[in-house]
Amino acid sequence: MTQPIPEQAIPPLVDPGNPFIGQYPAQLQLGIGQGPDGQPKMIMSIRCGPASLAVLLTREQAKQWGREIVDNADKVSPLMIPGNGVPPFPTPHPGERP
Repeated sequence: MTQPIPEQAIPPLVDPGNPFIGQYPAQLQLGIGQGPDGQPKMIMSIRCGPASLAVLLTREQAKQWGREIVDNADKVSPLMIPGNGVPPFPTPHPGERP
């Protein structure tokens, strides 16, 4: 059984020092493949500029992530004031450094 991560050890959702934030469009690609354990997995690949992240999810994990994405998408509004521990941060324009 894994231990929960202490709250103070959880990094912020957004690193304001990351020079790639806001400079590149993000792409989400989904597919089905086999994980290292030989079981079928949903592969989620997020690409943004020179960076990419691949996540292998079981069916149950994929459904949970989907619910969380939908729940949070419903909260997005142009009138939204950042909350839930997400500080506002300046988004640089392409070519600018934060």
